[in-house]
Amino acid sequence: MKTQLLTFSLKATIIVLGLSICLMQNAFGQSKGVLKKQVKSLKEVSQKLKSENELLQMDIDQLKKEKAQLSEENINLRDQLERTRADSAELHQQLEQLKNQVMIKQQEEDGEISDSTQENEEEDIVSHDSYSVDEPCLENDMSLETNASYYINDLRKLGKNGWGVQVYAFSTLCHALKEAKKFKEYYKMYNTYIKVKEVDGQKYYALVYGSLKDKSQAETYCENFKQRARNEDEREAFLVQH
Repeated sequence: MKTQLLTFSLKATIIVLGLSICLMQNAFGQSKGVLKKQVKSLKEVSQKLKSENELLQMDIDQLKKEKAQLSEENINLRDQLERTRADSAELHQQLEQLKNQVMIKQQEEDGEISDSTQENEEEDIVSHDSYSVDEPCLENDMSLETNASYYINDLRKLGKNGWGVQVYAFSTLCHALKEAKKFKEYYKMYNTYIKVKEVDGQKYYALVYGSLKDKSQAETYCENFKQRARNEDEREAFLVQH
């Protein structure tokens, strides 16, 4: 009887163990399947991220190329700008040379400098002679150097070689000083000077407005001055060096 009970108990235990093993195998199989799905999903996400990373890298490379192209274009534009400036300066110089040639030709045809608008081989000179000469002007005139500029108040010599706008020129110092003082009352931004010049042995006294160190700045101001000039003579103003 005891033997039968032991046998039955052993069989029951074996059955229970078998069921447990089956359940464990089933659960492990299910867990393994879930893990496989998760691994597969992670692989897909990784592949997607890898593809996106490759696209981003391509975009970065393209941006680098565009940046390099823009940098090269910028350098080329700067070179073109410098060449344009150089060409402009050369054309301006040629224009001045042509103006001088025209002035020389007209002077040769006229034979002498007129009383209103005069031109010499270097630059235009506007002359107004209807003014009498007095003794103080003659005394001051003797002390003035040719090709030098002077302050109009005390005829003190300008000590620097800047650039100014020549507006008028007169045959006498007194007339030049009188007109310069009138001119100064209207144009007050810069100082007004008298520059002594000589053409064919004849002295002339140019009214020069301003003294700018930078030539390009003076050229710009000269053009601006002519645009707001009061009369035709002033619109014929041009740049000179003190």
